[in-house]
Amino acid sequence: MPTDPQDTVDALARLVRGEMAALSTYARALEKFSGQPEEATLRRIHGEHQVAHDRLVDLLADRGAPPPEDVGAFGHLAWAVHRLSTWINDELPIQLLQRGERIGVHAYEQALDDPSLTEVRVPLRAHLDGCHLHVAMLQQLREHVGEPLRPML
Repeated sequence: MPTDPQDTVDALARLVRGEMAALSTYARALEKFSGQPEEATLRRIHGEHQVAHDRLVDLLADRGAPPPEDVGAFGHLAWAVHRLSTWINDELPIQLLQRGERIGVHAYEQALDDPSLTEVRVPLRAHLDGCHLHVAMLQQLREHVGEPLRPML
């Protein structure tokens, strides 16, 4: 059964918004951890989200659709929570990034089950694999920032 092209565009736009939220959140984390050992890992993950974002925007463009201009309500909430968390300790922002990656895992898993996205499964699978890797990388960072002798930034 053929799917509605608008369903494909809407599903891709949701994923783009998620990547936009990730980019924004990682940019703020990079500010917090600038010059710290965590910066390289966060910069790598940010770059991988940029690649995912750009690929999803290309998929939208292939369908004649412009990218969303706003991260949406969830993205604004994520920014506010992350901003507040930077005042508490160093582990909480990384924990929130990890939670965001798990949300990304869920979003990509749903997208892979969406019949309107069958033709773009390969890049979606790659982005899902990236989110899984990011969860593990952030877990390693959490273990490091939780060390008792590490000063809070």
